[in-house]
Amino acid sequence: MIFIYKRYLSHSIEKHLVSTKLVEGDVVKMRLNNFKIKNLPINKKISDGSGLNLTLTSRDNGNWTFRYTYNGKAKEMGLGSYPEISIVEARNLALEKRTLKSNGIDPIYEKRTLKKQKQEKDKRRFSHIAKDYIEDNKAAWKNQKHAQQWHNSLRDYAFNILDEVPFHCLETDHVYKVLKPIWYSKAETASRVQQRIARIIGYGISRGYYIGSNVADWKTNITFLLKKPYREPKHHPSLHYSQLPDWYAQLNKVNTITTRALMFLILTIGRTSEVTLLNFDEIDTAALYDPFTSPRKIADKSI
Repeated sequence: MIFIYKRYLSHSIEKHLVSTKLVEGDVVKMRLNNFKIKNLPINKKISDGSGLNLTLTSRDNGNWTFRYTYNGKAKEMGLGSYPEISIVEARNLALEKRTLKSNGIDPIYEKRTLKKQKQEKDKRRFSHIAKDYIEDNKAAWKNQKHAQQWHNSLRDYAFNILDEVPFHCLETDHVYKVLKPIWYSKAETASRVQQRIARIIGYGISRGYYIGSNVADWKTNITFLLKKPYREPKHHPSLHYSQLPDWYAQLNKVNTITTRALMFLILTIGRTSEVTLLNFDEIDTAALYDPFTSPRKIADKSI
């Protein structure tokens, strides 16, 4: 509605408006539309009704505001510029503010809170989340050097690129730019960096700092961009069975617990853990083939 004081109207116009019920008390009511806006006075606040106001700063530009009362105090907040914000959009925004107010929320306080959250969100970078992740997890790492290793690898290869945008804006392409230069030349390092970036982004998702899938995840993202480099298989040192008797004889000359345990393992073809954790009462000396009576299995997590 447009509210205009009657004293600004001619007597004939006022009489017509009264007869058509467009006048209540000292105010004229008319819904705004684009045609009426073009004929509004400059620098005069005009109400569209329900707290929505428009003030033209020039013939083609203006500002929308929402006026309301909260806890007995009159307040007014900006809703945006006209014509960037259309009449329909401005009415919808005003409706949102009235809904907040009806739920006991001050629209201005809500706006400031959201603005502060957005500022914090825009300042948050990958390196900040990485620092938090390391701090929260270092106590669970057996080797305390891991924390420094994590930081060093991410500092050397990831921070400069991933900190270019806010954490919540990270995309797969950012991770790709980190990994591509070192993926084949420093394969082991690149693999660790990828895993660490994925862990940190997963941590950020859990903290609510990032919405969406993990852009550094190997199975769902990175595997389609980079292939695992070929690695020559590395075999454990081995001894040909024909040389075993001579080697066993050499072990027999060294009288230590370690050599005796190794000789026992060779004779029984037992597993390493079965020998190193063996108790004497677990040995059945009467058994012909299998001297072990303990039901230890490979899956035994205590071993």
